[in-house]
Amino acid sequence: MGTYLAAMNEVATHPRRLDDAVACLDLSGVPVITRTEVGKDAAIQLIEVLDRIGRIDWKNYPEDPSGDPFIVHRDRLGNIVLARSDSGEWLFTGETVKAIPTLFREYEDRETKVESKDLIASMSPALWLRSKFPASMRKVGFLLEHWQWMSLLILIFAGFILQKIVAYLINHKLASPLGKIDGWERLNPTDKEVGRPAGYVIAAGLWWVGVKLIALPAAASAVLLIGIQALATIGGAVAAFKAINVGTGLWAVKAAKTESKFDDLLVPLVRSTLICTEVVVAVIFLANTLYENPTSLLAGLGIGGLAFALAANDILKNLFGSFTLLLDRPFQIGDWVLIEGTEGTVEKVGFRTTRIRTFYNSLVTLPNSKITSSAIDNYGARRYRRLKTYISLAYDTPAEKIEAYVEGVRELVRRHPDTRKDYFHVYVNQLSESSVDVLLYIFFEVPDWGKELAAREKILLDILRLADKLNVEIAFPTQTLHVRKEEPPHHGASPVSVDEAHELGVREAAAIAKVSYGDRKT
Repeated sequence: MGTYLAAMNEVATHPRRLDDAVACLDLSGVPVITRTEVGKDAAIQLIEVLDRIGRIDWKNYPEDPSGDPFIVHRDRLGNIVLARSDSGEWLFTGETVKAIPTLFREYEDRETKVESKDLIASMSPALWLRSKFPASMRKVGFLLEHWQWMSLLILIFAGFILQKIVAYLINHKLASPLGKIDGWERLNPTDKEVGRPAGYVIAAGLWWVGVKLIALPAAASAVLLIGIQALATIGGAVAAFKAINVGTGLWAVKAAKTESKFDDLLVPLVRSTLICTEVVVAVIFLANTLYENPTSLLAGLGIGGLAFALAANDILKNLFGSFTLLLDRPFQIGDWVLIEGTEGTVEKVGFRTTRIRTFYNSLVTLPNSKITSSAIDNYGARRYRRLKTYISLAYDTPAEKIEAYVEGVRELVRRHPDTRKDYFHVYVNQLSESSVDVLLYIFFEVPDWGKELAAREKILLDILRLADKLNVEIAFPTQTLHVRKEEPPHHGASPVSVDEAHELGVREAAAIAKVSYGDRKT
C-alpha cells in the first residue's frame, strides 16, 4: 500500500511512476492485449476511490508477510483487498481490479480534498474523454455507459467511411499513373483493387485506437481488439496478395517481350516465394493475436515434430531443387524437353514442382528434386534443327540428269531463307534395291517446332517441283516387268557434259526458288 500511494503521489511530477503503481495490481486475470490500458486506468481510478473513502493509515497494517488477505475497504459493490500472490508479492487482488471501475462510478461524484484529480485523470486518455461527457451520459445503461455506446456507434461509422475513402484514393487516384504502364490492362481486375483490403487495414487502426480510448470492460475490449487485429492481418494479407499479383503480372508482361526466357522462368518462382512468405507472416501474426503465448502452441506441435520433419524433408528437397533449376537454367519456359520419359514443353516452374505440357495436351507434374537428379534432353535449346532423309530416284534416270537434279537440290538449300548455308550435304549416297538414293542432310535455323515444320514443308515441296521440271522420276518400292524394245526409253533431252548438267540443274533450281523465295541468292 505504501509503494502504491507513494508512486501515485509522485505521478504528477514523474509520470513514469505510474508504472510502479500498476505493478501493485494483480493483473493476471486481465487479457494480455488490454493489460497495459486496464492497469493504468485501474491504478488511476483506485486512487480516486481511496481519496474519497477516508484516510489510509497504511503504517498500521499487519506486517506478517505470510498473513491472511487484508481488506482495505468493504463495499456492497466490491471490496478492496490486499493479498499475497503466488509469486510472494502482496498485491491488490484480481477481484479488486474488476471492482475498481464500478467503485469509481459510485464514488466519483463525492467530494475530495485532493486537488490533483484533473492532472491524474489526464494521464489516461480514456478517463479524460469520459470526463468530457455530462454526468447523465456516464450512467450505466445496457452493460456499458451511455457515452460508450454512442462512441462505439460513431467509431464504427467513422471506420467504414475511412475505409471507403482509402479504397477510392488507392483504386482511382493512386492507380491512375499505373494505368499508363504497359500491360496494366491485361491484369486481373480483382487484383488491381488493392484499395479495399488496404482500406480495412487503415480502418482497423482507427478502431484499435478508438476501442482503447472508449475504455470498455477488459473482456469486451479484449474480444474487440483481437477481432480488429485479426481483421487488420487478413486485410493486409489480401492487399499484399493482390499487390504481389499486380507486380509480378506487370513483370511477366515485360519479360514476355524480351528475347531471354530466363525472366519468364523467374517470374512465377518469385511470385510463389513471395506468396509463401506472406502466408507464413500472416499465420504468425494471427497466432500471436489469438494466443497469448504462441510458443506454447508451437511446443504443443512438438508431439508431431518428427513426422513434420520427415514430411518437410521432401519439401526442402524440392525447394532447393527449384533454386538449382533457377541457377543452372537447364531449360526455359516454352522449351521442348525430355525428362525421365516425359516429353513436352515446359509450362511452369513452381516453388515445388515443374509442369510439362505433353504433345497429347496432358499436364505432367514433376518434383523439382527429381528433375535436378535426372538427365534433361532440351530440344528447345537447339540452335539448328536437323532434317535427314533420302530422295529415291528411278534407276532408269540418266546419270547426267541425276547430277543436274542433285545440284539443283543444293541450290534450293542455298536459297531457302531458313537453312544453314555453311554446313549441309546433298549427294548420291547409295544404290538400294529399287532406287538410286540421294542423301539430304540439312539444318534449319528456326526458333520452334512450328517454324521447323513450315521450313521442312517448303524445301520438300520445292524438291518435288524440281524433279518435275527436270523430268526426274521419284522411285518407290515396286516390281516392274520390263520387255525389251528396239527403241531405247526416252527421258527427255539430257546434258552432254558435267558442266552442262550443273548449269541445267542450277538454272531450273533458280527458277523454282525465284517463285518460292523471291529473287534471292546466298
